Amino acid sequence: MGRNSERETIVRAIIVENEKLLVNSTENKATGVAYCALPGGHVHIYESCPAALEREFREELATDIKVHELKFVSESIYEGRRADDVARHELVLYFHSELLSPLGQEDGRIMSPEFDKNFIWLPLDQLTEANLLPLPIREYLQQNLVADGAPGVSYGFHDSTR
Repeated sequence: MGRNSERETIVRAIIVENEKLLVNSTENKATGVAYCALPGGHVHIYESCPAALEREFREELATDIKVHELKFVSESIYEGRRADDVARHELVLYFHSELLSPLGQEDGRIMSPEFDKNFIWLPLDQLTEANLLPLPIREYLQQNLVADGAPGVSYGFHDSTR
């Protein structure tokens, strides 16, 4: 194929409380389209995936989590964010996780030390309307989500460049 791409390993948490899923609500800066993603982030070199997820929660939500079993693996290829960017090739590992302490809240909003984050509790029946991305995780959650997670590990692939 010969295309240049940037490969990334990302970890995300599936956290459900009271029939609601913890997500970060945001918008695509290039298109203005609103979407949600599960909380998490990039794995650093020499860092285990569970350790990376725990670190991301401390950084983004100032809280600790317990990382349980791997539930879903999603592989996605995206065009670059800007015209001069190379394609992005992401391998995302989704872990069933639980909060070890309540999230900080102020006036009903979940507080984050990172100003650009907008974490919300999304009702499970609103995954499609909220545009939860990437599509393979939304489909997996709609088919399998229960508080304890689904058995086994599932895999989904999405290439938006084709």
